[in-house]
Amino acid sequence: MGFRREHGSRTPWRGGPTAIYPGRLHGDAFWIDAIPAKGARKSHFDIEGASSAFTGIGRFVFTTDAFAAIDEVERTLRPDVELDDIPVMQRLFAAGRLIGRRILGRFLDVGLPGGYADASELLRSR
Repeated sequence: MGFRREHGSRTPWRGGPTAIYPGRLHGDAFWIDAIPAKGARKSHFDIEGASSAFTGIGRFVFTTDAFAAIDEVERTLRPDVELDDIPVMQRLFAAGRLIGRRILGRFLDVGLPGGYADASELLRSR
């Protein structure tokens, strides 16, 4: 995960359902300032002209206190609601238990039709 938008803006910023995380980069460590909620599923990931952006990409390493956060979030859910990573990450962030790491590369959100099409096109062109 990570963020960089015009010299360190710390305002939560969204360009689609995948939240852009505001924070500060020091070396490869990314100090997160907030975990924004997800946007609408019909949106597309867009860094809106910024040179780069930081977001959670599904590669996490947790200490055992993550299990308590998961349990806390699960207790608040209705039986028909799926557990989502964002409320868990927000709880870990609030407890001071979350830091990001820079991963260099192009982000393709294959969980959305547009992102999947972009990834397919990129792979076909290689």
